[in-house]
Amino acid sequence: MTTLRRHAITLIPGDGVGPEVALATKRVLDAAAATAGVAFDWEEADAGAEVFKKGDTSGVPAATRESIERTRVALKGPLETPVGFGEKSANVTLRKLFETYANVRPARELPGVPTRYKGEGIDMVIVRENVEDLYAGIEHLQTHDVAQAVKLISRTGSEKIIRFAYELALREGRHKVTTASKANILKFTEGLFKQVGEDLGKEYSSLEANHLIIDNVAHQMVKDPAQFDVVVATNLHGDIISDLASGLVGGLGFASSANYGDGVAIFEAVHGSAPKYAGPTTVPAAASRPRPVDVKPHARWTSGEAREREVGAARVVGLDLFLQSLMAPAELGAKLSALAVQELTLKMIESKGTVVWPNAAPAFDPTGLFRARFLARADGADLPDETLLALAARVAGVAPWVHLEKLRVWGSEEGFTRAQGE
Repeated sequence: MTTLRRHAITLIPGDGVGPEVALATKRVLDAAAATAGVAFDWEEADAGAEVFKKGDTSGVPAATRESIERTRVALKGPLETPVGFGEKSANVTLRKLFETYANVRPARELPGVPTRYKGEGIDMVIVRENVEDLYAGIEHLQTHDVAQAVKLISRTGSEKIIRFAYELALREGRHKVTTASKANILKFTEGLFKQVGEDLGKEYSSLEANHLIIDNVAHQMVKDPAQFDVVVATNLHGDIISDLASGLVGGLGFASSANYGDGVAIFEAVHGSAPKYAGPTTVPAAASRPRPVDVKPHARWTSGEAREREVGAARVVGLDLFLQSLMAPAELGAKLSALAVQELTLKMIESKGTVVWPNAAPAFDPTGLFRARFLARADGADLPDETLLALAARVAGVAPWVHLEKLRVWGSEEGFTRAQGE
């Protein structure tokens, strides 16, 4: 009797249509595995909407994290962040906690699926950087009317994802890798990504390598999609063009997605949770006539000055310091904690938008840039500049800081985002 090779997999059913999609996928995998002499041991775990509603602001409970650390592979249905619960997407949290830096989205013409491009031979793979860029989710209100987001692109992160794309092309017998960026406008961030792509292209002389501006990639995908083979892009741009690519071959329902790290892989549905389609559905006998839309006059926006009269002037409740350091998070946290004075406490340290101190992420790949968040100890505090500048001067003795952001609150409205895991 042949002994089956057994593999443990974490199964996250998800929200909305997620459990139905995950169950169908599980049945297919079990049947396919049996014919190959393999068996899966499924560990069901929770994440998403119900977890948020129970008060876990990460959307990913410790038990789920521990399961993935054991199995090293997860199959996930779509997850929802319900309005009024949680702040960060549980999908993004899972990717970042396990440093699954490569998101792979193939788009291939499928038999029996009618599309406008039928017969043109579409067969491309979008490789999307998965943990950096604007998806770090670092935002601050500069004033009540002006918001800022920090776009993080590192040489380490760029090299990892672009090399992944070249290696994927070699492994799958593909011939061309296109690096896509907006380097013509964002010369430091997207420019760094472009430069790394060009440098790595020289190492893979057997492959055709080129660079295109991202808006031209979108244009060319619609005009002549069969020209593309492997396309690698930064996080936001990769997110957009991978959805575009799936639309060329039938839509999000035909798209697959895998998130790869150095030690963990998470496979997922591309589409959302679609709660209105969950469970049994009925098709109406005839389409109803749409009602005319009642268009109301656009209300004039409320200026920051008027908003401050309504909720109160801004209070400064802390400071984010962006630091350059090669220390381990535990060592850096200990040294920075010792610098906090009576008015302030070190709340957390993050890297690429994910908390690495006081609670270490399961996977951590240093880039040399950290953000240390100091918060006022007292509720209702309004910290003067002198206190913040004195703290920054002390911190400079431990690690050089690159820039700082005041943490401001208007009434009960925080003018800054939380990190993944904060």
